Amino acid sequence: MRYIVPDMLSLNYSATGAMIVGLGGGLSVNLITRGPHAGIYLTGNISIRVGVQVDRGLSGTRAWFTGNVEDISIDSYLDTGIDLSGAYYIGAAAFVSPNSQGNVSWYGITVGKAGFGASGGWGKTFLIKGWEFNSMFK
Repeated sequence: MRYIVPDMLSLNYSATGAMIVGLGGGLSVNLITRGPHAGIYLTGNISIRVGVQVDRGLSGTRAWFTGNVEDISIDSYLDTGIDLSGAYYIGAAAFVSPNSQGNVSWYGITVGKAGFGASGGWGKTFLIKGWEFNSMFK
């Protein structure tokens, strides 16, 4: 069931500009679908890009947590991420989010936004605001 309904769904607005080296950044509305910290979270990210790529726009993400459902939280998603992305009119990306021990804690795919080129990136994701369902309905 976790592969049909992912652990997190996101709607993103992002932009990338890289000519050999560049920057990317964006905002995301993330829905964590299961676990004790299920909820809606607004996050931002910034990344250093290597490659040649220009894109911007809306995209959607499906992401999965590699551990047990009871360990899913927005904190496990925040901080460092590594991705490869490409665009030719419509863009796509794959990412992993390692934990502090270097093990992958999240992985996912993103599709959307308009642009061209390809790049790899290393970046940081940070929490802007969160609403946990458990605390909203008490």
